[in-house]
Amino acid sequence: MCNGKIDENIKAICRSAAGKLRIPVIIVGAGDVSKNKELGYGLACNALLELIGSKTYTPRSPYAVNILGEYNIAGGLWPVRSYFEEIGIEVVSTMTGDSRVEEIKRAHCAGLNLVHCSSSMITLARELNKRYGIPYRRVSFLGIGEMSSALRDTAEFFDDACIIYECEKMISRERKRIMRQIKHHRARMTGKQAAIYVNGASKAVSLIKALQELGMEVMIVGSSSGDWVERQKICNAAVCNAIIKEDLNTCDLKDLLFKRKVDLLLGGIKEQLLAQELGIPFCDISCHRTFIFEGFNGITNLAREINAVINKPTRKPTAKRESQLDRPESPKDADSSLD
Repeated sequence: MCNGKIDENIKAICRSAAGKLRIPVIIVGAGDVSKNKELGYGLACNALLELIGSKTYTPRSPYAVNILGEYNIAGGLWPVRSYFEEIGIEVVSTMTGDSRVEEIKRAHCAGLNLVHCSSSMITLARELNKRYGIPYRRVSFLGIGEMSSALRDTAEFFDDACIIYECEKMISRERKRIMRQIKHHRARMTGKQAAIYVNGASKAVSLIKALQELGMEVMIVGSSSGDWVERQKICNAAVCNAIIKEDLNTCDLKDLLFKRKVDLLLGGIKEQLLAQELGIPFCDISCHRTFIFEGFNGITNLAREINAVINKPTRKPTAKRESQLDRPESPKDADSSLD
């Protein structure tokens, strides 16, 4: 990765390194991406395009997909991949969770791109559609409804009766199983109110729907990136009196949490510190989490985590202690000073 203009020397160095190491060495012209996340996403997609199309491949199944914008946090990609393979759909490549360079090279051989994180990968999906004619669908793997829709939309796209049958059979089976598992947790969470702060608007939409499946209402939604389509989806998914903010900073979020008195905050590391300060139960849904929230089993893990944090005592902010120097003199102290 390099900053500024890419000159011929850097290109020559990369060509030389690629020859010696026998692996692709790709230049990523990073520029100043620290202040522009969307620019960084676009540059990363351009780097991937340097690899895609450089290897021929014939998919094992006539129904093959790429999964874009899934980063295998805590192993969340693995169960999702197994769902598609169980119903007869091959996953040619994943970008970039649990990915391999050889898989990325053959991504142009898939028949459909499934975009999980639109914020980071929609640029790549559009370019693959332009270059190779591969259509794409925006999907989510978080929650029963969203995971079911991702499988169903993919099966219906390929329009094969056997694939559609296997898909519906899996959805019915998993829905019944998961509803039994979350019944206890849901009973203790119904009616609770939550606040969400995430980077991607698409992730916010998925979390709103997942929490609704658990009987909760989302009253505050904050996101820092996402296009108009995803932001409209937030408005459609949230309750009518929810507060929806773009680029919500910590101070504004703190003020909203004071006003709404929610039962739970879902966010990342910075939001966790704020939750501790305010004494609000917190659930980590960032890239640092250790639990799988994607797939059918993921909603069980999410329910278990939320139930555990909202139904246990939370340490409230401690009152400011008086300094011994500022403490008023007690009658006993006054008497002792006279002795």
